[in-house]
Amino acid sequence: MGVAMMLVPLAACASAPPNRAASPPPPPSVPAPPLPASAPADSLSAEEVRDLAAVEAETFHGPVGSSNDDLDDELEDFLGEESDALLSERIDYDIPIVVNERVDYFIDYFQNRVEKSFAKWLARAPQYVPYLKARFRQAGLPEDLIYISLIESGFSAQATSRANAVGYWQFIAETGRRYGLRVDRWVDERRDFEKSTEAAIAYLRDLHRMFGSWYLAAAAYNSGEGKIQRAIDRYKSENLWELSEFSYLREETKNYVPKLLAAILIAKEPARYGFAAVPELPAVEVDEVAVPSQTDLRVVAAAAGTSLEAIRALNPMLRSRATPPGESSFTVRVPRGSGAAFTERLARVPPPARAPERTHVVRRGENPGRIAARYGISARQLMAENGIRNPRALRVG
Repeated sequence: MGVAMMLVPLAACASAPPNRAASPPPPPSVPAPPLPASAPADSLSAEEVRDLAAVEAETFHGPVGSSNDDLDDELEDFLGEESDALLSERIDYDIPIVVNERVDYFIDYFQNRVEKSFAKWLARAPQYVPYLKARFRQAGLPEDLIYISLIESGFSAQATSRANAVGYWQFIAETGRRYGLRVDRWVDERRDFEKSTEAAIAYLRDLHRMFGSWYLAAAAYNSGEGKIQRAIDRYKSENLWELSEFSYLREETKNYVPKLLAAILIAKEPARYGFAAVPELPAVEVDEVAVPSQTDLRVVAAAAGTSLEAIRALNPMLRSRATPPGESSFTVRVPRGSGAAFTERLARVPPPARAPERTHVVRRGENPGRIAARYGISARQLMAENGIRNPRALRVG
């Protein structure tokens, strides 16, 4: 049989509005610094991908020859002297920084096991840290919590975990939607730096309201609030270090706060921990432009005078090679300085030439009406776009 190929415009139906958090963060009281955009340096190397997974899975191992009883005794001694273990005001910390064996273990781990990747994560930090600190401060949260993003994603939109947590703050889809992030076939705002940061702020605030401790809030960020609440109810303790003595919490959760504390210590004094020569990547400056529904990103790139790869790197929240359907205006980031001419250049492109195309192979029993319904357009539009006069002339192929 002959083969008939059809070029089908993508669907033009809007997605359902996402659920919003019950208690969104308050508006900023003072302006935040300019928002950084994802840069090509945001891409994770294969080594970084492996190391992020390794950091997530790594657990504390006690000294050679020590037994669990020895470690429990040491922990009991430590808990009795916890107030003495807090670091002094020499460095400005805004959550309690406890240094114990677990924290020391992860300092060494970052220094000697994943040092190349950790250096890259530190190098990315200047692109994001000023904005993050300002937003956390404006929201009334400890600034040190921004380093959750360092251990979760290496400050990268591209990070994806074994549990399909995605983006800078590693939200799973359900939690992301609960905190107002759009996650659908067109857009994944878990990869949007600004919006995912607002979701992380709201989630961490809610966790702190629930548990009254930033340590427990951070642990719950890793395990889910239900797991931490059940541990508290089971063992009648609200001390994370005590809860970590028992087997109920996963090892990953027991080690989450020590990893965070180790990352904070290194990030605030990198030279002290052997990361003196880490080059800092500058923030990438962008313009934001309004782009019509279903505009091919190749058209956006041409109008901005840049490459498709650059546009995709600047807009990691876009899951397809086009702006979402059903939206008259979608904000896209383009390189700084190209925004002024962008609108004029885009206006020169006829609307039909802006839309992406998709090839559909005709199957047995299909007709223009059925195919058009699949892609959310009318049969008349599909036939006109493909030069089809006789709907009965379609051939399977």
